[in-house]
Amino acid sequence: MLSDKDKPDERQFVSLRKGSVIRTVNLPEVRGKRCLETLGWLVPIAEDGEINLLHPFTQFQINLPHVTTFKDYHMINKMKSMNKNMSFICKAVLSSRPEESKHYVLAVLYGGSGNLAFWRVGDKSWTDVEVTIVEFHDISFHEGLFYGVMGWGMVFAFDIWGPHPTRPWIVLDVPDMYRHIGPYKQLFIVESAGVVLMVIRDALLSNFCDDDHFVPDNTNRSRVDYQTRRFQVFEAALGEKGKWVEKTSLGDNALFLGDNASVSVDASRFPGIKANCIYYTDTYWEFDKRGVNHTGQADFKVFEAVLSKKGWVEITSLGDYALFLGDNASVSVDASRFPGIKANCVYYTDKYWEF
Repeated sequence: MLSDKDKPDERQFVSLRKGSVIRTVNLPEVRGKRCLETLGWLVPIAEDGEINLLHPFTQFQINLPHVTTFKDYHMINKMKSMNKNMSFICKAVLSSRPEESKHYVLAVLYGGSGNLAFWRVGDKSWTDVEVTIVEFHDISFHEGLFYGVMGWGMVFAFDIWGPHPTRPWIVLDVPDMYRHIGPYKQLFIVESAGVVLMVIRDALLSNFCDDDHFVPDNTNRSRVDYQTRRFQVFEAALGEKGKWVEKTSLGDNALFLGDNASVSVDASRFPGIKANCIYYTDTYWEFDKRGVNHTGQADFKVFEAVLSKKGWVEITSLGDYALFLGDNASVSVDASRFPGIKANCVYYTDKYWEF
């Protein structure tokens, strides 16, 4: 979904299959709002805390409980870094499309510290999932259950339609190889080709002890450059508790990771998407413990799995294509078909973070 600053109510939708704009829609419902996306539905969040589900083509809306109905809203909103309603929800994931089932559920991460809550049709407020330590990094839906991965790699499941929907249980423990991952990491969980995958992004941080290494003339220690060092992908053996198998290839699939629901696509169906690759957007990394107030430069890359080398290699060119990255669904387009779009470029929307 692309916007035009000269037409603030207009949105253009790009087809990955056709590599071109397939529809232009007037969507005043999203003007001035932050939009998340899940299963083709938008989740617009207004500055006043109003939330709804919106189908961008039919413009059918489903009202959701106000942001103030989250259990810990008032406590979290007192924090300096979380004083904006539009940034209160970090990620939203539907169990199924509302047009296909009357029994769909929307699960969300909120509050900036990995709180997990859900909404069912008819609920007047958000319901928290009860865990002792809250640090969920990502959520996914697979075969009737929601799965959430915590910061240290442990995976919980919870059954919205079961007798205890707010009580999750551990289905997978920390992978054995997790101990080799660096301290600056982010975890994603995604269904791909019928299995659950956990993806670990490992970042490399510049040396804080040598200011000259990353700041000219030692004038500013508020910015630190970092980059993605590697990805590791693990497949969950859900039938064997605590079992993970590291994968070195995604086969014909590609993963899209970022603020929106993590997704896997069959690259053979989408011209411009390369199989066996991970497309991702940069994320917020906090270095408070190192005495630094701000994060580093934006990091946008594509990694390709190389089976023979059992690892990942960085791609240094997008060829004739351009990527559009941001809060909405990430897309790749054939630049030769769009005058004004430059090939081998990444177009992205900046993200506002207050420290």
